[in-house]
Amino acid sequence: MGKLFLEFVTTEHGLPKYVCNNCGCDVATEKRLIWEGFMNAGSPAYLFKEAVNVAPTTAAPRYEVLSTGGYLLLDVGCRKCSLTLGWQYLRADKLDQHYKVGCCLLHQASLLRVTGKAVAPEDSASEASEGDVSVALGYEVAGDW
Repeated sequence: MGKLFLEFVTTEHGLPKYVCNNCGCDVATEKRLIWEGFMNAGSPAYLFKEAVNVAPTTAAPRYEVLSTGGYLLLDVGCRKCSLTLGWQYLRADKLDQHYKVGCCLLHQASLLRVTGKAVAPEDSASEASEGDVSVALGYEVAGDW
């Protein structure tokens, strides 16, 4: 196995970024967030125009009919730890849904939204539990996570 190549996202104007909830690997920036909604069975999700460090988790794409139409989907996961993150739209049957092609719909539960504001290590050590991703990354967690 070769060396793992990971990309890093840069945030602009203090916008938050999203990282893998399991390993802290960068996934997307809020600037690339198209909308917040739901996947299949009401699971909260984010639709990103671009995502980094995601890789296919299945060999072949699948066709699925969702509430907004038929799609060719490819399941994707974190390139670093292989946690399933969601799927990428490869094709949309309806013309008004073509904007989703190439985008990734990712489970909110699989991502951690972080700000670019650094947390001092001595402040975070007392508040953090062992293995807390936000502390390991040196970021302040945004929102009620």
